[in-house]
Amino acid sequence: MSQNGRFRFSICEDIGLNEIVFPESIRQVFDCKGEPFVFHYGSWWKYVEVTFSSDVKGNTIAIHPNLTGPYTLPIELEFNVKIKERQIFIGPVIAFIFRRNEKSIIKRLRRFLDYTRHYQEFAGLLFFCAAKSIDINDQKITGYYFIPDQNGTGGTWSIGTFPFPETAFRRCRGKEVADLSEQIPGKVFNDPLLDKWEIYDRLSSVPEVCDLLPETIRLTGKDSVMNLLEKHKAVYVKPILGRQADGIYKISKEMNHYVIEDTTGKREVMNQLDGFINKLGREKRSYILQQPVENPQLKRNIVFRLILQKGYEKVWMHSGSYVRVGHEGKIATNRHLTETFMTTSQTLQSLYKLTNKSTIEKEHEMILSCKEVCQVLERADIQMADVAFDVMLDASLNIMILEINQLSHNHKGPLQTINNKEMYELIVSNPLQYAAALAGYGRT
Repeated sequence: MSQNGRFRFSICEDIGLNEIVFPESIRQVFDCKGEPFVFHYGSWWKYVEVTFSSDVKGNTIAIHPNLTGPYTLPIELEFNVKIKERQIFIGPVIAFIFRRNEKSIIKRLRRFLDYTRHYQEFAGLLFFCAAKSIDINDQKITGYYFIPDQNGTGGTWSIGTFPFPETAFRRCRGKEVADLSEQIPGKVFNDPLLDKWEIYDRLSSVPEVCDLLPETIRLTGKDSVMNLLEKHKAVYVKPILGRQADGIYKISKEMNHYVIEDTTGKREVMNQLDGFINKLGREKRSYILQQPVENPQLKRNIVFRLILQKGYEKVWMHSGSYVRVGHEGKIATNRHLTETFMTTSQTLQSLYKLTNKSTIEKEHEMILSCKEVCQVLERADIQMADVAFDVMLDASLNIMILEINQLSHNHKGPLQTINNKEMYELIVSNPLQYAAALAGYGRT
């Protein structure tokens, strides 16, 4: 399939409803004998008649205003046009599905401009939408498409209704997104979404990566807690769908009683666990139990956040990392429960006392371990391209992966923690490059 260049569309009411008029200068590209052409716009298509006119100038294609029916085809955008046999493809058509509700999308449009950094390399239609804006029955999505400014340094947004895209970047939950993924299989990333237990369940039986995971079981009652406590003397309780340390507890066995700690530092001593476990059982959410990863010399949790992504080359790359150093004695280290933030090299050298050579080797080992986990999940048909790992080192400096966040890890984390603008810009630029490559469009 050849990529025949970029074209804009112009509206012409004096042509047929299903007619597409190209400049006379590119007639030689087409074999106009035989059956009609098939015109592809995202996942939508229709039969069209291709004609040529010297009145259509430059890289312009004339279309009837109702050619695409209910779908918006922005005439202010350039599209890459690919012609293969009797197929005409325009694109890329890319959806970024970032929130559940449209109001949340509207509030963040200015922020979403950061994701358009490489738009000029691919052109086409890039739109942001909410999960609830996906209409599976009518095969359409309402969203806000990006219109670049003339100098290519920014742009604006306009609302439209579009066919299902060629590729989509998933950043939220919702049945609508899962349904869309079934309509364009293999073209929605990160999908399907896995909860904490599903990720552990898929990885724990794989010899190459199982040793990277702390022992984890589902909370099924008192016996499940007691069994893990017998082995590890302490256990973390985490909601299967929890985020930002919400709902995390640590249960420790001390002499003849139990100590339960929450993320605020509150400690409660109990002779029996029945009441606490029954309270969790009355909640609507499910929990896992996880082996603690501890280093007694440091007396605090130190969590390395590694961000792995795919870009235009469609291979895993390490886009950056930073470290959350928790308060002494506290059980969690999300952004609001952290004493300080550091770079990975600073942490390994100043807190773990590694040499420069050992620091480079340990960081490289962490990156390779995370890449291997990504590859294992991909072999299990998990379509991913933007993932954050939370990693800790135990007392022997063994790598232990606590969590893998494929849904909505904070892309602004490098800015908000270690003030690394270059890392942030790389992280927000990769999804568009990968989406365009996944749709089959090269840089121009």
